This record gives sequence, structure tokens and C-alpha cells, in this order.
Amino acid sequence: MQIFNVTVYIVTTAKPPAKGQAAGAWLAEYITSGGKAVIKGRALYRWETTENALVLELIRDALGSLAKPCSVSVNTRCEHVLNAVKKHWLKQWKEDGWKNAKRKPVKNALLWQQVAEKMNKHCVSFDSRMPCAEYLGLMQGEMDKALADALRDKWALAQQMSMF
Repeated sequence: MQIFNVTVYIVTTAKPPAKGQAAGAWLAEYITSGGKAVIKGRALYRWETTENALVLELIRDALGSLAKPCSVSVNTRCEHVLNAVKKHWLKQWKEDGWKNAKRKPVKNALLWQQVAEKMNKHCVSFDSRMPCAEYLGLMQGEMDKALADALRDKWALAQQMSMF
């Protein structure tokens, strides 16, 4: 059985640590056994989020899009996510019932649990590399579309509410 090597890039417009509006996108690339390059991805827009929560949501979705066990390199600039994985906090949180070192509930525990579940299906490593300019442009375009969709949906909801 061939194991695919997949590179996942995560980018967001979120500014840590503030909570607010942000767009984010994931892009996964891999080469099929026939040598064909495959690229897929998705963008999200959230009205109220943090960088950590948005990055976790994107990682969960990217890993969930993989149909077979893969060797995955996840690339993000989110320091909290990188630290949690590289310093083995994730493993410790799981062992401690999703409590941090101060015995307080881990922030975004449900998202962390979902990411951990998806990671169990793959061999996952983390890095902070950014995508090439071509991919970054593609991801920015998808984030712009996600924002436009979110604004359209919000406007349509406001129109429905004003009819009553």
C-alpha cells in the first residue's frame, strides 16, 4: 500500500491574540501514484474567532479531507498550535482530561480533540513554512470568496429579519 506524502498549508487573516472577524484557508498538495499533482483546499470566514480556533478548524478540515492514511506535513504560522504539538502539550492535555498545566480547561478543547482524532489516522508533522506565491494567491482568492459569501449571507438574513 502506497502512503501519500501530503503537504498542508494553513493561512489566516487573524491577528493573535485578539478575537474578531477572520478568514482562513487550507490547501493540500500531493502527488498520485501516477505522478499527477493534486491540489485541493477550502476557505472559511468567521465573524467571531481567534487565530488558534480558526487554525484548528482548518487543520481538522484539511486532515478530514484525506481519504487514506497519509504522511502529512502541516504548515502554519500559528505559534500556539506549533508549540502545543512540538512541546507535546496535546499529548499531556489528553492524558490530563483536557486540562492545562494550571488544571484549567484547555481553550478550544473540542477543536483540539477533533484535530487529535484526525491526526491519529495519519503520520503528522508540523512546520511553519509558507506556501509559494502561486498557492498563497490562490488561497487569498478563496478567502476573499468566503468573505463575500459570508457578507451575502448576513445581508440576506438581515433582509429576512426586516420583513417581519
